[in-house]
Amino acid sequence: KIPTVAINSYTYSMLTNEIFFSNEIEGVHTNPEEISTIVWDTDTKVDNKHRRLESTIRQYKASLQANQRQINNLSDFRQIYDQLLEGEISKDSLPDGNIFRDSFVYIGRQNNTVHLPPDNEQDISLALSQLITFMNNDDDVIPIVKAIVTHFMFENTHPFRDGNGRMGRYLLSSYLSNKLDVFTGLSISTSIHTHVQNYYRLFRDAGNSENRAELTLFIEGMLEIIADGQTEVLNQFSLRMQTLQNGLEKLKQKLPDMNDDESNILYIFLQSKLFTSSGTTDGITDNELGEFIKENSNISRRKFKDIVKKYTGNGVLKTIKRKPLQHILNSEYIN
Repeated sequence: KIPTVAINSYTYSMLTNEIFFSNEIEGVHTNPEEISTIVWDTDTKVDNKHRRLESTIRQYKASLQANQRQINNLSDFRQIYDQLLEGEISKDSLPDGNIFRDSFVYIGRQNNTVHLPPDNEQDISLALSQLITFMNNDDDVIPIVKAIVTHFMFENTHPFRDGNGRMGRYLLSSYLSNKLDVFTGLSISTSIHTHVQNYYRLFRDAGNSENRAELTLFIEGMLEIIADGQTEVLNQFSLRMQTLQNGLEKLKQKLPDMNDDESNILYIFLQSKLFTSSGTTDGITDNELGEFIKENSNISRRKFKDIVKKYTGNGVLKTIKRKPLQHILNSEYIN
C-alpha cells in the first residue's frame, strides 16, 4: 500500500543511514548530507573517483539490485574490499600480504583487547577458505543463520589491517537484502549502532575460549538486533504514511481549486519530501519524476512541466537545484 516514490525515497534514506552508521561504528566520521547527495545522483552520473564514499555507495546500490557478489575464492574477498573501500583506507593501512594482511592486529581498544585474530596471511587464508566452503555448500543452515555465522567468522578472522568492520557489515547487509528484503539489509548498521555495546559483547563472549566456538547466544543476540531494525522500519513507515495522508488532506484544504492531475503531481512531491532523509535537500529530480508520471499516468511531459511551473510561481513548490532541475514541496503547505 506504500506508494512507489515513497518506497524509493525511503530506500535511499536508509542507504544513507546504513553507510553513515557503519562508518560511525568504526569511528570514521562522515557527513550524512554529502552521502545522501551521492546516493541520489549516482543513478545518472559516471564514477567520480574524487568523491569520498562514491565507490562504497555504488557497491551497496548494486547489491540492492539483486547483484549479490558470489564469493568462490580468496581473491573475491580482496576484490570486494578494494571496490567497496576505494579511497577510504590510508596507504599505510592497506593489506601487506599478497591478498590479505600478513602482520599482527588486535580487535578492541587500547588496554581492552577483545580478540586476537590470526597474525599471518597463511592462517587467514585457511580460515577464509573454510568460510567459503561453509557459505557455499552448507545448505542445511537457515539462510539468516548462515549470514550471522558468516559475519562472525569474517570479523573474527579480521583479514585486513583496516576496514574489516565496514566490509563485514556490507556483506551482511547485502546478504539480508537478497534473502529477506532491502529494508532489513539497510537497517543492520543503524540497529547495530543503536546496540553497539551489546554488539561488541556478543563478539567478546562468542570468542571466549570457554565457550568452545558455541555461537547460539551470538546468533540469538544478532537476531534481536536485526529484528529491532525491522521494527523501527515498520514504525517509521507507519508514522510517515500517516503524515503523508495528513499532508495530502492539508494540501487539498489549502489548494481547493487544484484538479486531479495537479493533485497527483503534488502528491508525488509530498512523498519525496516526507520519505527522504531529514535535513537534506535531496530527493527525486524533475526528470525522474517526469519519467515516473509518463509511465504511470496519462499526464504528458509538457503538462507536467506546466503544472510544476504554475506551482513554482505561486510558491507551493520551490526550486532547489538547476542541474539537474529539482523542486521540492514548500513545508508551509503541509505543516
